[in-house]
Amino acid sequence: MELFFPDLTKLKPTILSTVLKATEEYGELSREVHNISNAKNNQKELQKNIPLVLGELLDVAQTMFTLIYFMKKTNMMTSNFLEERLKKHVSKLANKGYLDSFLNRDSQYKNGFRQNGDMFVILPRCNKIIFSSVETGILLTTLKLGEEIGELAQAVGKHSGLSGEINVKINDVILQKIVDSMLDVAQTCCTLLYIFQDEYRVDVESLLISHRKKLEEHGYC
Repeated sequence: MELFFPDLTKLKPTILSTVLKATEEYGELSREVHNISNAKNNQKELQKNIPLVLGELLDVAQTMFTLIYFMKKTNMMTSNFLEERLKKHVSKLANKGYLDSFLNRDSQYKNGFRQNGDMFVILPRCNKIIFSSVETGILLTTLKLGEEIGELAQAVGKHSGLSGEINVKINDVILQKIVDSMLDVAQTCCTLLYIFQDEYRVDVESLLISHRKKLEEHGYC
């Protein structure tokens, strides 16, 4: 799946502020997921709530791209470093048995920029993760997303000295943990998007374009 998000050039994010924003957006996503769970037997209510879930989900994914933009602009991370971590990310998923074994791993990831300057990241589909029902898939994947955001917060906390560390400075090990956690968050967002794409015929590309328009209207980019 190709995810693409704009750089929020009219804002001044930091790593810490963006992780806090991800946590905030995850809380709002959880609320909306709870609402559609309660509306599972009411199709009218369900159809009304699905766009709200998707909107919050894209807000979570946006924060990961905001982190990447920031880390590139501040020279914390190069494009080659991101490409290397994407390769490791896909290898990890394959080794865990989440991907079809016949797939060429190198074709499962890519990052770059679209014609309008927005960054894109292509992530694989974890075909081997199977849920007993759509509702279970949405709930479990939302819980998994919370776990991944927590791991990102932990990695960033180590970098920022939020746990009382003294003489904290960024190094390759911490940087890898931050980027790997960011990719795990983005991957989990993809899994949720695939569920909605398959079960509710959601057009992900149109959804991402609408998300960008919303940010433009808010004056963020």
